[in-house]
Amino acid sequence: MKKYVLVFSLLFIMALVGYVWLDQNTGVTTPNVSTVDTPNSDITLPPKVAQPALKTTEIINKQALPLAQAAQNIVPMYAHTLTFPPYSQPLSHNDFTLLNPNHFYPIKMPTNDTGSEVSLALSKYRYHPPETIEYLLTGDITTAQIIISDQTSSTVLSQVQVTPVNGVYSGKIAGKSSWPASLSFTVKAQTPENQVNLVANFQYQAPSATLVKVHPPYTKHADMVFDLTLDVHQKGIYRVRANLLDQDNNPISHLVSKARLKDGLQTIKLAAHQSVFFQQSSASTATQFILTQFVIEKMSSLPGEKAQFGDSKVKQYDINDFYIDGLDRQDYQPSAHEKQKLAFLKSLAE
Repeated sequence: MKKYVLVFSLLFIMALVGYVWLDQNTGVTTPNVSTVDTPNSDITLPPKVAQPALKTTEIINKQALPLAQAAQNIVPMYAHTLTFPPYSQPLSHNDFTLLNPNHFYPIKMPTNDTGSEVSLALSKYRYHPPETIEYLLTGDITTAQIIISDQTSSTVLSQVQVTPVNGVYSGKIAGKSSWPASLSFTVKAQTPENQVNLVANFQYQAPSATLVKVHPPYTKHADMVFDLTLDVHQKGIYRVRANLLDQDNNPISHLVSKARLKDGLQTIKLAAHQSVFFQQSSASTATQFILTQFVIEKMSSLPGEKAQFGDSKVKQYDINDFYIDGLDRQDYQPSAHEKQKLAFLKSLAE
């Protein structure tokens, strides 16, 4: 029973943490999904011995300790998060996914018991037609075949035998605008030991919107505000994200905005709150910044519908003369909903 209670508690807390942080509108769509295995229970009952049923209050009491311990760890983290607005959260070099929003995580496969492996990496996870798909194969490979197919129907769209150049398997595969959005990149690699099949899923889809211009920032109370002009090809609810860096490319803040946009040229705002600038004593002297790593996402509007992504003609926008001393030093005030969640977590921690 203790194992069941522990597993239940851990799953509950994992779900709770996900709910709390996803609601901050800083969520990231990532290509890979991790799974967590829970231990199986090895409890066996003695023969012919009836076990008394636990009352609901007894179950709750037994769960209270692990729940309280987990909540005690979450409360200070969430309380710290609420010192910054959800649209402008602090960013550090440790936030790899936010700093590399279209990163492709390599697919690896062992080839023997001694640690040898082959690896497949694409240059990114999301492509827009007519971009070429860049790949890199590593490992002790003698021959390799690449197959690009429809992820849903398994229909083969492209097939090529590749040879190494100076011992390296890398190259580009030309794409077609007629290809479906969800594709599989399969490599059949022959090694001295055996044949290894590597399968990588990736997206190949026309952009739903294009960022065409970033306007100079201006001050609005405690925020540095940017107006972004998008050419929207598919109307819907959009989430736009970008990273604000200092002049030395050190991360400052991850910016998020969400709005319903119509077709054509539309404007959406991003804002950086004063609280992310004044975490260091020297920050008040800064006047130069960089806005970059834009992500344009058309969010799912129906169950089962996948999010779609846009592209950007602006890779980097340089800010050369914005004086953050002009921002109001107003602390962020959490919303009633955020305060309720914090109070709920504190009640679990008691």
